[in-house]
Amino acid sequence: MTQVDHGSSEDAHAGASVTRGPGLIRGRGVRWRDLSRRAGAALRAATATFGADLRAAWALTYVRHGMWGMLLLALGAMTPAFLPPDLWLLDSLGLQWLEDGGSRVLGTGLILGGVALVLHAWLRLRPTDTADTAPASTWLLWSLPILLAPPLFSRDAYSYAAQGLIVDRGMDPYTTGPISVPGEFADNVDPVWLYTPAPYGPLALQVQHLVVDCTLGNAYVAAVAMRIPALIAVGILALALPRLARRLGRSDRGALWLGVLNPLVLMHLVGGNHNDAMMIALVAVALLFATRGWIVAAALTIAVAAGFKQTAVLALIGVAGLAAASVAAKAQATREGRPDPTAATSPGSASAASATVTPNAPVTSTAPTAPKSRGAGVAATPGAGSRRARFLTLGSGVALGPYLVQAVRVGLVSLVGFTVISAVSGLGWGWLQNLSVPMQMRSLLAPTTFLGSAGNVLLTWLNVDPQIAAMPVPVMQSVGAFIAVATIVWLTVAVAPAHPVGAAAGAFAIVTVCGPVVQPWYVLPVLALVGASAASRRSVQLAVWVTIVLTGYSAFDVALSNGVVVVGIAMVVYAVARLVRSRTDLVDAPLGPQPDAAGARR
Repeated sequence: MTQVDHGSSEDAHAGASVTRGPGLIRGRGVRWRDLSRRAGAALRAATATFGADLRAAWALTYVRHGMWGMLLLALGAMTPAFLPPDLWLLDSLGLQWLEDGGSRVLGTGLILGGVALVLHAWLRLRPTDTADTAPASTWLLWSLPILLAPPLFSRDAYSYAAQGLIVDRGMDPYTTGPISVPGEFADNVDPVWLYTPAPYGPLALQVQHLVVDCTLGNAYVAAVAMRIPALIAVGILALALPRLARRLGRSDRGALWLGVLNPLVLMHLVGGNHNDAMMIALVAVALLFATRGWIVAAALTIAVAAGFKQTAVLALIGVAGLAAASVAAKAQATREGRPDPTAATSPGSASAASATVTPNAPVTSTAPTAPKSRGAGVAATPGAGSRRARFLTLGSGVALGPYLVQAVRVGLVSLVGFTVISAVSGLGWGWLQNLSVPMQMRSLLAPTTFLGSAGNVLLTWLNVDPQIAAMPVPVMQSVGAFIAVATIVWLTVAVAPAHPVGAAAGAFAIVTVCGPVVQPWYVLPVLALVGASAASRRSVQLAVWVTIVLTGYSAFDVALSNGVVVVGIAMVVYAVARLVRSRTDLVDAPLGPQPDAAGARR
């Protein structure tokens, strides 16, 4: 009887499983169809929103002016300043005359006029408390005219193409230079970099490898196609940076204007196809993750960013500060019996500022009982009234010990992530020995190099021994390196706990100013983070003037390369005169509008 009962029970179970099976299959089918419908609806909504955004952007007069300026850039780019020598494209289209003297003057005029038009449009679109800026899609409209243009304002993209071919052929890009791939790829590279190995991270080189493969080994097309990763990166930046600004209680429109629509972004990241684009975008994403309390994801994103350009590690200062603030906020909430303030993800929720503190203004939590310590927006450490606690507590109210623990944790997670990336890429850590490669070019934009070069010229004029006369440049560069390291240590320990994103911006700024080489696009991480975090009118004014000066420098450099310096000087003088006359309304207007709910100062 027992056996029969067991058998009946087993049959019943089997029958039950059989009858449930079709229901499960039908249920899964329904769920998949439901998900498919939702995804389709979301895609249609996103497409409609994007289309409306494009139409709204095109309706603005100065957006159209900026697009015409970019079109002038594209037309003027067909000059020796941008094109590699003996380009097959000119021969096949019968455009050899573009290399003649008259065409150089015309091309330079178009470039200078285009730059002036874009700069003026950008300044006119500046958001204030009473006027909004252009929609986010403006950057895409401004990029359209130069999609197929040659790499602008730099020939680095030709080096990228050669390095991609080196990887494709199984050679080590960290031990050999473009000269190892003779022919069109090497011919297009600037002679300064022909014999130098790659200083870039492993992900940058593998992306370059992928682009070379996809362009079927055509050197010029590969260099132009390096613009695709740059466009993707700027698109990511356009999504992440305004959101980061909102999390920090700043103007998302101001961040978009200064960090994405900036002429330097269009000219150098999109136009020049630089690796820096992906690094900057991923740094913004990492800091956004950190403001939400996703610290491990933020640290790993910095590791990915460093795979494109190693200076991304400077943003770990900000991630560490946000991590410490997040831990302090969670501990405070636990003691007071409140929900975890970092658990929510809505910008308007209580987590929006729980772990984020910005320069010059506190970011307040929307939780009504959340206390703030000394204007930093982070809960004070228990026992902070004692002398020992005051000594071990940083300006934000975050204790020194826990902060250092979080800093080490963030650094280790990022290091492990970068180590895995280096191993998987198959390229390893060879870039370490090539960090001095950029120093082969004497960059007079770099203050340390400029002062050293001035000393070199002076000693040479005084007939000092050549070996002694050559010393000022390396000495000043060493002084700059010392200042940079000391400042970064100070930013990490004294500033980051209270002002995480401001400290990261400061780290990028000091490395740029004190570095041996400065290029116009090196300041773009600083401008992006200042746009997302700064409330000080002076800091924004400085960022705007830096943009104006480096935009003018880039345009003048084209005139110099085309051998028409007089035209360049005339255009720059005219542009400066116009700016001086309209300075108040174009340069010095306060940046806004500031979000009311964020608690930031106006």
